[in-house]
Amino acid sequence: MIRGSVHLGQSLPGALIAGLALPHLYFGSPDSGSVSVLDWASDESAAHRCTECGVVVLQGKRDS
Repeated sequence: MIRGSVHLGQSLPGALIAGLALPHLYFGSPDSGSVSVLDWASDESAAHRCTECGVVVLQGKRDS
């Protein structure tokens, strides 16, 4: 696992088509740059939450 941060944004192709796109969830780290991990193509994504520490893990797309 890699430590980093997430942010919401639009993909460049989606922003260029009519200027409207569903948001993507991007993960970024100093070592790996920024990659889209969830594209909200569906309403749900698998997730796990630790009741002890509150950490939530989302299951995103695999790296190609």
